[in-house]
Amino acid sequence: MARILVIDDDESTRAIIAHKLGKTHEAFAVRGGHEALTHLEKEKVDLILIDQMMPHMNGLEAYTLFRERLAECPPAVMMTAFSNTELAVAFMKAGGADFVLKPLDFEILEIKVKNALRLGALNAAPQRQISEADLFFAAASDGFCSIEFDGAIRIANRAMEDMLLFPRGELKGKNFHNVILPADQETVIAELEHLQRDSGHPTRIESRVNCYDGSVKTISWSATIFEKRKLIFLTAREVGEGFLLQHPQARLAI
Repeated sequence: MARILVIDDDESTRAIIAHKLGKTHEAFAVRGGHEALTHLEKEKVDLILIDQMMPHMNGLEAYTLFRERLAECPPAVMMTAFSNTELAVAFMKAGGADFVLKPLDFEILEIKVKNALRLGALNAAPQRQISEADLFFAAASDGFCSIEFDGAIRIANRAMEDMLLFPRGELKGKNFHNVILPADQETVIAELEHLQRDSGHPTRIESRVNCYDGSVKTISWSATIFEKRKLIFLTAREVGEGFLLQHPQARLAI
């Protein structure tokens, strides 16, 4: 049973969310970032569900504080009533896992909670225990590929192919660097090289990509290195045109 911390300044909202999640998880509710930090410093938490619009400290500011102050910060799903691409990108760069729009659809929320918990468990596991198949299936709701250190794409799931509009099987064997828009290639390559040098700590990269039909999309990549197999695992989410916030149900299955 996962331990979930709900952070929302509205008493009735956080009570309802905690009650709903409490049916399948162990849910706790607090009213703001400072109270949440105190809880996180004392108690083990597997996932944070945080509202963006709160007085004194908004959700992004609070989660950034958690990441700075805690040795191990749980993954977080942000709740927001506004479609804002800049917020989506900023939250993911801060380490956030996903967004969910208010008013909440609890079926969608449960899916996002499940996915965030699964990916959080993989990130917390010792690297030697993470297999290529683990990350492939954990990322089934998002685009996923594994690449060799020279950039060759080893595998790509259907969600990745659909996101980049590639026919089935056409991404495998291509060079990942060539998928990136030329203007962004130098930055992406430098980030991946830094990942290899920096003992494999996960990193997030935003870049534009060339789709199969010639169109361009903006993608937020979460990159994790698997040193033993000489591979880099990449999960992808489209952030162009507010995709994450405007289409909370658009999750491509493998």
